[in-house]
Amino acid sequence: MYRTLHFRYVNSRRFKDLENLLYDGAILLLDRQQHNSGADLANLFIDTLSKDTDMKEAMKDEQEANNLSIRIGELLSRIPADTPERMKYTGEVLKLNSKIFPMQRIRRQFALILWKEKNYVDSRKHFLHASYTCGEDCALMLIEYHVDSGYKSEADLFIAQFILQLLCIKTSSSANIEEIKQPLTSSLSSSDVASSSSTSSDISHNCNLNNISPKSNQHAYAIVILQHYLAKHPLISKSDPPSTLPLINFLWFLLIAIEGGKTSTFNVLLDKYGPVLNRDPAYKEYLQRIGELYFGIRPVHSNRGGFGGFLSNFLQSFVEDNDDDSNDDEDGGDSSSTGVNTASGSAEQSANNSRTSLSARQNLQQSEDLD
Repeated sequence: MYRTLHFRYVNSRRFKDLENLLYDGAILLLDRQQHNSGADLANLFIDTLSKDTDMKEAMKDEQEANNLSIRIGELLSRIPADTPERMKYTGEVLKLNSKIFPMQRIRRQFALILWKEKNYVDSRKHFLHASYTCGEDCALMLIEYHVDSGYKSEADLFIAQFILQLLCIKTSSSANIEEIKQPLTSSLSSSDVASSSSTSSDISHNCNLNNISPKSNQHAYAIVILQHYLAKHPLISKSDPPSTLPLINFLWFLLIAIEGGKTSTFNVLLDKYGPVLNRDPAYKEYLQRIGELYFGIRPVHSNRGGFGGFLSNFLQSFVEDNDDDSNDDEDGGDSSSTGVNTASGSAEQSANNSRTSLSARQNLQQSEDLD
């Protein structure tokens, strides 16, 4: 019956009525444990959204965009985890054209739902593609991920890998620089600021991340995440450098260096923290990409096989996926192609995460404090 109504409503272009009908029907069936039928209606709901010619104008309204992202998240939360139905639904959502739909908000909803389910790996993937405005949530998820799944000595590894991967995705800022800086200057609560005031008085004003003008959305996102992670992690609880963990200090100085964009500064950091960066072989690949994006370093092409070649291929596909998203914003490209590429990139990233985690655990050792 629903499919018949779907066909008739689409032909008569009654998209809004159809969207409400399909959403309510999907929620009803999923709540009554009719998961296959409910997921089928959820996919029809997404299909209807993609055909709605009025959606582009509707999504210009902040409230409408927020309500839609919540609706899409509600459907995901009701489809059982680790089922083909959820995988299919997620894939259909990621095919939506980012030129029209608030994909960063949708990604945030997915990340929060998966975090609540303790699915840290997939939550982390969606947080990578969310907005800088959810930096605190991302930091708290990474803290919980480390406490539940990592060794105490890996507190710096969990945040380092995320920030370096995040910085490998550079998109042009969709907001004014001052609009980006606003959440940075108020990213920490007054209690967090007070707890670090004694440290702040001992460091240079130029080392304050809140004084940085972000060079991209991802740069702003990384700044917020790092501050909250350091301030709220039970094993760190310190929002400003210097840290007893050299890798944390490296991340801090890297975010500052990105603002200046000086190649010499970047090279000095790599030389100074070389032994620390050798803890994970993936860091070299990430930093090569960061050097290209933020410091104008020309890429070095080499025909390497094995694990290094795998990482290079992964990073290239990872960046190309996000380039496709940017092209959608500018050219209104094929959203289906973007969705397929994104799903593929997520699968490759999962494999990379597993290998990187294993390598980190095998090579974990006490690093010399180079500060």
